[in-house]
Amino acid sequence: MKTKILDNHQLQEARFILLQGGLVVFPTETVYGLGANGLDEQAVAKIFSAKGRPSDNPLILHIHDKRQLDDIVLSVPEGADELMAAFWPGPLTLVFEKQPHIPLNVTAGLSTVAVRMPRHEIALALLQSVNVPLAAPSANQSGRPSATTLEHVYHDLDGKVDAIIEGGSSVIGIESTVLDLTTTPPTLLRPGYITKNEIEAVLGKPIQSSTHSDAPKSPGMKYQHYQPRVPVYWRTGNRERIHDELAQMTGVVSIIESPTEQNFYALLRAHDKPDVTAIVVITPPADSLSEGLRDRLDKASSKK
Repeated sequence: MKTKILDNHQLQEARFILLQGGLVVFPTETVYGLGANGLDEQAVAKIFSAKGRPSDNPLILHIHDKRQLDDIVLSVPEGADELMAAFWPGPLTLVFEKQPHIPLNVTAGLSTVAVRMPRHEIALALLQSVNVPLAAPSANQSGRPSATTLEHVYHDLDGKVDAIIEGGSSVIGIESTVLDLTTTPPTLLRPGYITKNEIEAVLGKPIQSSTHSDAPKSPGMKYQHYQPRVPVYWRTGNRERIHDELAQMTGVVSIIESPTEQNFYALLRAHDKPDVTAIVVITPPADSLSEGLRDRLDKASSKK
């Protein structure tokens, strides 16, 4: 397969590919997404093949208008309208009970479906053009750092997707927050740019957290994610002492200092080099970092 590089003036070509059952990578404000027609089971299956993604890891459906929910979900629970008014379009994914016709490979065989409306001009224009929900996980090889630039996508998926739409660097740089509205109280399944406190402020009540499951309702809950090929170690504390300790290590140690949500994945990819034996990420105390960055650091780090 030859992968085409498209720009925002070639969305009709991207639309044709998607409606013919192909794969198109498109930019969002969080990370680049690997898109397929979310109502076409065979097209969705190509996502798993291109990424090497386990089939029990659910996908997120992307929409451009909340009226599309009528054809995707069984009901809109209490609090959903307030959350959509506050955060859509934007980096918040909501989990609902699904309509029967939503393909089971989108939901990993579950009765729930995750949906979000991205806040990116190109993504919204593409979604409006195809006028079907697009299933779209991050556009990278499964388990590796997510793609936040065209170059990242091309490195991982050249020859495995039909087209990539160029859209610059992702503004936010980590995946969306995922909130399950099918539980009482709602459950935070994946931390992200939208924080637990911000969600609770809109709902006017506390929510619970559950970020691991053997039958996940959200991406990022079961499998190891965001890891480069070189082992990553996360350290906090006195920087001089940490640097002194690292100086005693053998091999080539690549050091990342104080990453942010916006540059975290790009830094991991830049430091993931053949001659590097370990990547050490040094940050301020964990409780001073955002929920989303703490989650990604923890999941990218080696447990050895």
